[in-house]
Amino acid sequence: MANVNQEVTIVKPQPGVDPDLRALKIEMDDAKLGADPLEHLQEKLGNSLYSQFLWSSSFDGSSTHILSTARDALPEVEFNKILSVMQNDPAVTSVHLLHKHPDIVQELVAAKIEAAEYDSSWYWPVAERLPKSDYKAPKPIKIAQADSGVSLQPCLVGGFNPADSMSFFFPANKRKGKGVICWGQGAPFFISHGTSTGGLMVGQPTDGMNLHGMTLRDVVELVPCRIADSVVLNPPDLERLAECINWAVSEGIKVINVSLGAIAFQGDPALTALTRAVENAYKKGVIICAAAGQIAPGMIWPGVYSLKGWLVACGPSNASNAPSAQSIWVAFPNGYVTIGAPGENMPQAGWKGGICASDEPQLARGDGSSYSAAFTSSIAALWWARNYDALSKMNPRDIVPLFRHTIQNTCTPWNGNYYKAKFSPGILNPNKAINAMVPPKDLNINSSGMFHVERVPGGTYRNVTLHAHGSGSIHVLDPVLVEGKLTLISESSATISMSGTIICRELEIKIKSSALIEADDLEYYDKCTVNISHAGTLRAYIAAEGPMTGSVKGPDFWNGSTLRAWIFWRNGRKSVSISKDWMSTIDISNNWGGRWA
Repeated sequence: MANVNQEVTIVKPQPGVDPDLRALKIEMDDAKLGADPLEHLQEKLGNSLYSQFLWSSSFDGSSTHILSTARDALPEVEFNKILSVMQNDPAVTSVHLLHKHPDIVQELVAAKIEAAEYDSSWYWPVAERLPKSDYKAPKPIKIAQADSGVSLQPCLVGGFNPADSMSFFFPANKRKGKGVICWGQGAPFFISHGTSTGGLMVGQPTDGMNLHGMTLRDVVELVPCRIADSVVLNPPDLERLAECINWAVSEGIKVINVSLGAIAFQGDPALTALTRAVENAYKKGVIICAAAGQIAPGMIWPGVYSLKGWLVACGPSNASNAPSAQSIWVAFPNGYVTIGAPGENMPQAGWKGGICASDEPQLARGDGSSYSAAFTSSIAALWWARNYDALSKMNPRDIVPLFRHTIQNTCTPWNGNYYKAKFSPGILNPNKAINAMVPPKDLNINSSGMFHVERVPGGTYRNVTLHAHGSGSIHVLDPVLVEGKLTLISESSATISMSGTIICRELEIKIKSSALIEADDLEYYDKCTVNISHAGTLRAYIAAEGPMTGSVKGPDFWNGSTLRAWIFWRNGRKSVSISKDWMSTIDISNNWGGRWA
């Protein structure tokens, strides 16, 4: 900007007027801007200086007018820094630095109060966020947003391409470009939900609305996918959700946000397609962040799949670093909530009267795990963008476990004594998570001697070995997710008891000398080897995909071994190859209704 110092006006304070509250008035030429005006200023000024002010903007058709007030009293040198930057910025046409003056007192105070009321950065201050230059992805990381669609609320405009949006209410060849909606009086109550959660992910301050979404333009891009009119899903909605997930995976999208869910029961036919879609996304390395719910009487789908390690279930936290008061997590099984994330007093992009057709955009506040899931989806996308080179070279099957393990091991602990297995380890810490990749570690637990009981800590591990012998006992009570091999060894009258879910890729079981393994919920993907001898016993409920091989042998008639298993073979596979001698017992049921004796 030429001759910037000639454009500066400093209005001297009047007697009795506080001189410390200063204001910035900036005019910018939109034709010379390559980004959102406030985003442009943030890049130019740097987070530290930018975050010392509250910003609002308006557009008159050719120029952008920006009003900003200092959050606190600032010395003259801070304003001189701004002048130095603006002097070399061709997009800036004028700058005015104002002391608080009687004829603008009400305007400035009102602007500061309104901006503070809807300041959406309390959960992640703008000054703490990384600049665009720190993200390495060659193109924006996409978040597929399975929701009610989005409207063209000004804070969201620029965060997505309307032509790339999708509506799964239409046939496959007519879906593209139809995920953007506008509604009038009498529309379904939750029709604005997608706009609200979308604003948290990609929103930017504009037109006086101080919305700081979680992501950066050109680093993350939203793909609105309309699959429902409500946050409470019915069977047709679940079918559309499954189609949306399958589509996103086929398109190479890295993150899927599901800020909604269904109340259902295990085995409900309406969940069949969804189960396959979520499992496929997990295997392909697509991170699904799903709402855990709050006032529902229990778990909701698809959040329930967190118990299998397939996705991240997000529970709402508040500004006091405690679980939201709306959350009845006491009813949730251990391990259901993967991570806590901000979900109270969140910025809600919307319209006057809740009606898009009013054409009067405004901000409000919202609560719930919908925002927690959107928060986590945003961090997942930024994590991908920050660590793109390393993640692109990984086995896709390792990506979801890596993200889950990273956010749980970099989180901010709850402010209070909350049982981690129920409430998760704590609250997602954005900067720590984005800058880390924390792979699961191996776990080895050994128990020997009568009355010696070891409890397995729930969590995600690479390889796990549980060895019980000499009448020792090992108990698995919380979900254990093994991303490599699980080895179970029980001998010499020892016991391994698993009442919590345990899932692995490769499974090896060794039992002998009157030892016992009981498993209520054991799953493996790739292969399983079972060897039982010397009166050993395995009683298990198993979900299996790969081959199961092994032997059951006993040296004496009265010392025979036993395998009694109820097995659900995924994808129709039933390849059991287990040999036995005449003294041993094998009883395998291959259907949902089968039970071991």
